[in-house]
Amino acid sequence: MRPEGRDQAAAILAALGGVDNIDEIEPCTTRLRSLVRDARPSYLPSASPFNRLVVRAESDQLVTVAARLADLERPVAARGVVLLDRLLTDGSGPLYDRDRQDEFGRTLDLILDAVEPR
Repeated sequence: MRPEGRDQAAAILAALGGVDNIDEIEPCTTRLRSLVRDARPSYLPSASPFNRLVVRAESDQLVTVAARLADLERPVAARGVVLLDRLLTDGSGPLYDRDRQDEFGRTLDLILDAVEPR
């Protein structure tokens, strides 16, 4: 890694509250982009249990969240990363549970707001 890359990584880590505050962030942005790709009507269905219809409906907002997290010039709050991780991994959440799909857009709004440092 080049020295400027190390400095940038250190700044990002500090903005996230230090090493004890995070596990990984790249999997979150990659997963968001994969969700949008996998939800396209032309993409063959897989065994993934996520609700494709709600992902298609909110794909612009998902891409916005992924782009915000991938913006290495701006710090993110750990709370937003935790909320996103919960959305992506909670099998009973609005991403997977079709009975809760009306919560998906509001959850993305909450995450987008929560990633902004206060």
